[in-house]
Amino acid sequence: MRIFFIFFVMYLFFSCQDPKFDIGSKVNVEPKFKLILPNNSATNGQDTVINSIVYLFAFEDEEVIFLSTKDKAFHINNEISLSTKFSDLGDVKDKLKLVPGWGHYVPLDNGWCASFSYKIPPEPDTKINSFFKYPILTEQ
Repeated sequence: MRIFFIFFVMYLFFSCQDPKFDIGSKVNVEPKFKLILPNNSATNGQDTVINSIVYLFAFEDEEVIFLSTKDKAFHINNEISLSTKFSDLGDVKDKLKLVPGWGHYVPLDNGWCASFSYKIPPEPDTKINSFFKYPILTEQ
C-alpha cells in the first residue's frame, strides 16, 4: 500500500508539471475569474504554474483557448523574454498588428505573440509587456 501511495504522489507531481500544456489542452477546473480575450469577449479564466512559470489561461468546454504569461522567467528559445526590446525582434517586428482596445502585438514563429501597449505603437526601446497564444489571431 505504501508503494502505491508513493507512485500515486509521484504521478500527481509529474502530471502537474506537464510542459505540453498548450492551446487545445483539456482541463477540468472551475473558473477563478473572467478573462478578456483579444476579441473582447469575456470567458472563463484560471491560472496555473508549470515549471515555475505562472500562466493565465482561458477555457471553453474544458479546452484551453487562450494562454498568456507575464512571468519574468518565461523565454522563447532562450532568446526572447520580457526584457527583449521591440527593435531586437528582427524581421518579425514588421508584422506589428493592433487589436483595438486590447493592444499591439507581434506574432512570433512558434505560435506565441509578443504584446505591447494598447495605447501607442512600440518604440525601438519598448520592452515586451507579455506573451500570449490565441490561434484566432495567428491564423489570420
